[in-house]
Amino acid sequence: MKWPYVFQATQYMKEFYTQLVGLFKNVGDDMQEQKDRVDTLIQGTPQPSEVVDMRLGRDGQTYPVARDMVLGEIGKTEAAQAAVNEDTAAQLADIAINPASFGAVNDGQVHTLSEFYSTLSAAQAIYPAATSLDNNINDLALQKSFDYCHNSHFRCLLIGLYYVTASLNAYDVPIDSVRNDYGDGSDSGFICGADGITVLTVSGTAITGKLVLFGNNHISNGFLSDGCLLAKHGKIRAYKFDGFGVKINRINDSIIEDISVEQCGNENEYAISINDAGDTTNTSHFLRIQAEDCKYKAIFISPNTLCCKFDCIHSEGALGDGVNVTWQLGGDSVSYDVVRLQGDDALCKANLFGGTMSFKSLRIEGNIETVWQTSGSKLSIESSSIQGNFHQALGDFGVLKATGTSFQELTGDQKKSKYDTCTIDKLTCGLVNSVTDWYEDAPIFENCEIHDLDSASTQSAGIFKNCAFTYWTKLLYAMILDHCKTPVLAADATYKKLILIKTTINGDLHSGGGVLEMYNSRVTGSLLNTDLSDNPVNPIKRFINDRSSVGQTVSSAFNQLPTAGPYFTGEKSYYLNPSSGGFIGFVVIAGGDPGTIKEFGQISA
Repeated sequence: MKWPYVFQATQYMKEFYTQLVGLFKNVGDDMQEQKDRVDTLIQGTPQPSEVVDMRLGRDGQTYPVARDMVLGEIGKTEAAQAAVNEDTAAQLADIAINPASFGAVNDGQVHTLSEFYSTLSAAQAIYPAATSLDNNINDLALQKSFDYCHNSHFRCLLIGLYYVTASLNAYDVPIDSVRNDYGDGSDSGFICGADGITVLTVSGTAITGKLVLFGNNHISNGFLSDGCLLAKHGKIRAYKFDGFGVKINRINDSIIEDISVEQCGNENEYAISINDAGDTTNTSHFLRIQAEDCKYKAIFISPNTLCCKFDCIHSEGALGDGVNVTWQLGGDSVSYDVVRLQGDDALCKANLFGGTMSFKSLRIEGNIETVWQTSGSKLSIESSSIQGNFHQALGDFGVLKATGTSFQELTGDQKKSKYDTCTIDKLTCGLVNSVTDWYEDAPIFENCEIHDLDSASTQSAGIFKNCAFTYWTKLLYAMILDHCKTPVLAADATYKKLILIKTTINGDLHSGGGVLEMYNSRVTGSLLNTDLSDNPVNPIKRFINDRSSVGQTVSSAFNQLPTAGPYFTGEKSYYLNPSSGGFIGFVVIAGGDPGTIKEFGQISA
């Protein structure tokens, strides 16, 4: 039997929930009403003075009951204390220590202890590290000010230029400067007055603002950031050090705003270097790096650099020697936005070594050899211009993807790499990984303009789609030309494996016993066999579809009618060794395998 009534459980539950909400609201309203009534009674009835005082706050605010007053005053006190604490911290952070307070002299000149102290013991009372009255006072005073700032958590403010003759170290010390009147009115900092020192080393959570370091051509180093974490380096400028200008060892989770180095570096030290120091430099952001007129070694960025970003790198006027690597840019999961490397007339070298790297705009100008290596990872280059020779390191199996880039000279194996919308003045392809798997290993060129093509190996290969060739010195061992525009005249059009797809060859094709496949393509000249052996093997294997054509076919590998094809109608060949009473060659009357073939041009006996 079916129950005749419909039970709407969901609807009833919704209505019940609505009634509960209304009930609790009514109870809350009643409680608030009772509270307001009591407050009115209390406030409207004269109270003893001590009761009134219990409800009165320090600022004159009257609370309904004493409990509200206590809680309210506690809240006000806590808020006021928090504001005081915040203000105190801000004031302490803003306190700057002037090294002059510790005896430093900021006129850019050398000053010994003997100018200020008559005895060594008197000097040692202030500077325990002093060993002679001939000691430079700035070496001692600056180090003392850095130590004081570290212990008191104050920052050090440099005002003027300090002449130093010893290495200085600052751990967890914020250092900034104001502009000075020395020379060109640049930022305050240091003048190096001795060989064999590193002017300033910072470590820990170092915060540096604007600093300038003058090397005066001493065999010394400028600024060293050593193992910093959560650091921030502002504008660091180094000039004329016969050593490094700026070196960064293993910096993590930090921001480096501006590094500018000029006339620094030598055969042993890069002008600017970012090193892993046994670990990695990672997750840091470099906004600007500039190196100008540097000797031999300009910029080094370790291949072990990890997950970092470089906005702008600019280096020009580098003095190369053809031996040292002038620039090495590396890293894994590292992005470079804008990079310009420019050398003088001498040969410079650039290495792009690491894992996965990308360059949004890379400009390499001058007589520069550029080598890249990614050890199986991918190097991406966009909208770039690369002069000099650009090639892959020997034995590397990485992949290059270049888009919208111009190359002056692109050489090497370039296995599995891809080039799209590139302009290449000279393309020389090397060998592929495997002759049998050449199609999988060959580099791919799409929508490219290639002025000259050459082969550096008898096992070179390439796939070209929608490309235009101005000239080719030599065809590759194996090629696919798909919708390509080829030269009017080829110097050496010898191939082993050639596939033409909607492509016209202007001139002759030479087969060294190779394979030709033509699909909707045309050869204006002849198909020539350059295998002149007595018993050529597979003289010309070819597949030519009905929509393809050849101007004239000449084969120097036959002395009699062929017995196997395929051949196409109109194909004509001349015998290798014609004889009296014989024929000059044969012509294909009907295409097939081998089709209908007739000899022509009988020679008189």
